[in-house]
Amino acid sequence: VIGIAISQLVNYAVLQIADGDQRGEILGLEACRHRACGPFRVPSPVPVPVFRPPGVGNRAAGPRRVGRVLDTTPLILAVDRFADRLRSAPQSRLQRGAAAEALAAARELAARAQRLENPAAEPRELPDAGMFAVGDQLAVAGRDLAVALETAPSQELDEAVRYVGEAAARAFA
Repeated sequence: VIGIAISQLVNYAVLQIADGDQRGEILGLEACRHRACGPFRVPSPVPVPVFRPPGVGNRAAGPRRVGRVLDTTPLILAVDRFADRLRSAPQSRLQRGAAAEALAAARELAARAQRLENPAAEPRELPDAGMFAVGDQLAVAGRDLAVALETAPSQELDEAVRYVGEAAARAFA
């Protein structure tokens, strides 16, 4: 609150110095649209750079690694996109097979993560928590696999991203 008050006082003082119709334009300020702000101006909006996710695993420049850790952003984005579509899907779509396909994909992702983390143990099956929770189950299983893949070969990441994309296409075909 104190920071906002100081900021408004500084803006007011600057605007008093840059008086006239061109007030604030010199400093890149534009009029605030809130009635409570009165004569104060706010900084002009700055264009925000658009995030472009890197290519998947084995691209021409090679797999993207930070130190020894593989960048699993493509898998996380694919899983989150699929999970968001499931969460926003109507019940009728989920009943027509989208939920079953997503549950099978979540179980496969969870099994892959368990095999990477402990190859000697038998993977446990992900339980069915209902069609309305399958998006969350998929997101959790996908994030678990992403963490497990950080030290794995990039071919496994490519295969997981492809599998999630194919499962999403089958679920919403």
